[in-house]
Amino acid sequence: MPKKNTQLLLSRILGFGSCKLFKITENKNEYKRLKRTLSKENKLGHLDESLVNDTLMGEALRKLSSTNEIYLLHDPSDIRKPYSKKTEDLGKVLDLNHRVINGYSSYNVIAVTPYDKQVHLLSHELYSNKSPSFLKAEYVKKLGENKDFPEKEAVFELYKSGTWFNKKTLAQSTIQKTSDAFKTNNLTSKITHILDREFDDEDYFSFIASLGDDFVIRAKKTRNAIHTEENKKAKLISSEFKNKHIIHIQKTKLNKQVYQDVTLMIEWTSYGQYSAVRVTLKDRNQKNIFANPMLLITNKTIHTAEDAHLVYQIYLKRSRIECVFKFLKEGMGWEDIQIQDFQSIQNLLSICFFLAAYLYDIKEQEVHDDFIILLAKIGGGKGVVSRHYIFEGIQQIMNKHRIDRILEEEKVSQQTMEDMYTFGGICYDF
Repeated sequence: MPKKNTQLLLSRILGFGSCKLFKITENKNEYKRLKRTLSKENKLGHLDESLVNDTLMGEALRKLSSTNEIYLLHDPSDIRKPYSKKTEDLGKVLDLNHRVINGYSSYNVIAVTPYDKQVHLLSHELYSNKSPSFLKAEYVKKLGENKDFPEKEAVFELYKSGTWFNKKTLAQSTIQKTSDAFKTNNLTSKITHILDREFDDEDYFSFIASLGDDFVIRAKKTRNAIHTEENKKAKLISSEFKNKHIIHIQKTKLNKQVYQDVTLMIEWTSYGQYSAVRVTLKDRNQKNIFANPMLLITNKTIHTAEDAHLVYQIYLKRSRIECVFKFLKEGMGWEDIQIQDFQSIQNLLSICFFLAAYLYDIKEQEVHDDFIILLAKIGGGKGVVSRHYIFEGIQQIMNKHRIDRILEEEKVSQQTMEDMYTFGGICYDF
């Protein structure tokens, strides 16, 4: 992508906090120019997801080159477009009430370390489960078992071509790519992959273990226990665990509610070649705070209660990536896209991911940095230096720049300016 267009897109998204291309461009010509660049119709354009990811990964590798332990947080995030109909390769996702709606899927990775609060955005990839190259995992399984099904002929042709993908192949490819990158950069780093319940799958367990990495994956409550006795079946979540440890917490906040005198019960047991950890939280009246315990599967060695507690603490770091999604959607309008071709959508969301990485990075600068403090103050921080106020400050500066340019172009007099400040008889004291 030409540098000029890149800078223009970055500044427009920052200035408006939106991905609506028509909203953030000043006229039709600018809209068409940036649209052609995003869709790669501009022959000089060369920005795509892979370039953004390579840039972010390179920066993270530089910063974490001497880190001994790295946690890689993997998580999908749906881009919900319930009212879109004509957008290219529009897929199906779930809304917050678990209803099927239109939208796209994305797979994202960030890195954190055990003792540092800084977040490093590494990788974002957008895809559609309605893409002509998307092959459902259930179809792949049926082909492997040589089962007949209505779509078998067409599915086999796609499978035979080798151009297909699905969520599992994409996830495993990204897991290996990020793992290899850190190992190449720092051979002494210990890598732990942290994933949620939708990755509760033996294929992921064995795949990550084959890389020589650790994993902590939250298990579904339907996961079966392992028994040596024939025909004896039970759910792991309700099975007997060999080891137990109780931790008393005087005060904690969960789901925006504060609890006093909480009991944290951690249980652990071997689970085949892995370990299972079960975590139950009870309030001061010994009632379960959550309907079901948290169940975690890991290949980390667990000998002591401290080891089991550490597995739980590692999984809790997954909330960091959820905060990134919240910022991208609420602060930068990740779901506001209104363009219709898939290539443009991919590139636009990648640019937002890159900008989020930049904003997360400047938030971690010293709080005594005068520039950062000033940005937060302009954004309404009133002494609070946070990512939200820094972003608001950047938007205010961009808005001022845009207004100053318009006033200069229109040659607005000082008297007119004063009249604008007292519009409607009200004095606006900025």
